[in-house]
Amino acid sequence: MDFEILIPIAFFFSVVWIIKIISDNRIRNKLIEKGQLDDRILHYFQHPRYPQHLTHLKWGIFFIFIGVAFFSLTFLTFLNDAGKVGLVAIFAGVAFLIYYVIAKQYVEKEEQQMASSERNVQEKQDDE
Repeated sequence: MDFEILIPIAFFFSVVWIIKIISDNRIRNKLIEKGQLDDRILHYFQHPRYPQHLTHLKWGIFFIFIGVAFFSLTFLTFLNDAGKVGLVAIFAGVAFLIYYVIAKQYVEKEEQQMASSERNVQEKQDDE
């Protein structure tokens, strides 16, 4: 497999990612300077939907499975190039499916905790 093609692809995605981060920060700074922050925008910037550790978990699982795929390719010499790419794609897909199950359980647990804490607050207000 010819890995030289991965260098420009990785460079392209790196540049796109850096541009996105810079533009998001500029937009946020302009909104703060103009004072045009409503509650919805403040909530978006202060409380990400998925905590940072879930993002790290996703990419950790992904790279572990990609590493296992490349490691297994050393033993599967009978595969042609298309088979090797397919195997790596299958491992990547399985990694994201595993992450999806874990993240879904986490989000459901967080929502249940939020709902129970809101009920507790409501019960305390009703008691007063």
